[in-house]
This record gives sequence, C-alpha cells and structure tokens, in this order.
Amino acid sequence: MKQPLVLLSLLGLSSALVVFAFAARYTGLQINVSGSMPYWIWREASSAPVERGRVVSFCPTLEQTQQQANSASWLSKADCLDGVMPVLKSIAAVTGDQVLVSNEGISVNGKLLQRSARHNNALLRSGLVPEGAYKVGAGQLWLISTYHPSSLDSRYYGPITLSQVEGVYCPWSFSHSEYAC
Repeated sequence: MKQPLVLLSLLGLSSALVVFAFAARYTGLQINVSGSMPYWIWREASSAPVERGRVVSFCPTLEQTQQQANSASWLSKADCLDGVMPVLKSIAAVTGDQVLVSNEGISVNGKLLQRSARHNNALLRSGLVPEGAYKVGAGQLWLISTYHPSSLDSRYYGPITLSQVEGVYCPWSFSHSEYAC
C-alpha cells in the first residue's frame, strides 16, 4: 500500500516543480539547473545594463550547444527558438574589448580572468575556438563562467550576439553576492 502512495507523492511533487518552473519563467525568474553558476533562482533585472561583469540569460544556438548535447540533456528541454535551454553566464567582454585565448585562460584587455583556463575534456575541446587574439565586434559579447571549470561558454564557442540575450539576471538572494545587481 505504501508504494502507490510514494509514487503518487513523487508524481505530485514533480508536477508541482514543473508548474513552478514555468510560472517562474514567465514572472522574471529563472531556475538555474546547471553547475555553471551558483544559486538556484535568478531574477530578471530589467533596468540593469548589458555590461561587463553582469550575468545574462541567453539562448545558445544549436551549434553552440552541440558539443555538450549528449552529456547535458537538460539543454534540450526548453523554450528558446532552437529548442534549447536558456543559460546564465557572466559577461567577460563587450564591443571593442580585446580577448586573448590561450592555454592559461582568457584575458580581456590584457587582464587574465581567474579560473578561465579551458578544460581538458575532449568533448568540450572538439569545437574549440583557436588560440589567438580577438576583438569583440559590434553587437557581440564574450561570456564565461569562472564558477565551474567545465562550463560551456565563449572559451569554447566564441562570442554570442546581443540578439541571443534574453535579459540581465541577479541571484534571488538576501545576502551580498559577487553577482548582485
């Protein structure tokens, strides 16, 4: 008798979480399910500018996510145009910035970003942006997550376009954070 009750409870909890996720999405909240950024719930900061250091939610293209498609099935469960999950990343470089990609990591305008070395995972390195110097073009951003060493970001797929950005986000938290708005 207990087994059906447990299954019914799990089904109810799962349904509630799905409803909460959809409701959150349409009220300016985003639930982070990846290890790329800390915190679980982020709120949209509609008046915050898109600038270096801010966290944005963006819709990656299929090409940008293809490297992790097999190992990150959560990317395929979302509402971006290409059917992938919007993801959160910090803005590392903006229009006009100089980006240097090397084995040591990513440098922006001559400053090496902490924890920005590329991971040795063969799957991540398969579509690697070549080492070298890049100037961020008009309407482009370079994104990075220094929170997790194998985060899929501009270290691997290069810049994104501003049209991919859904908004600037801040952690839903009552304490001070390096990601606060």
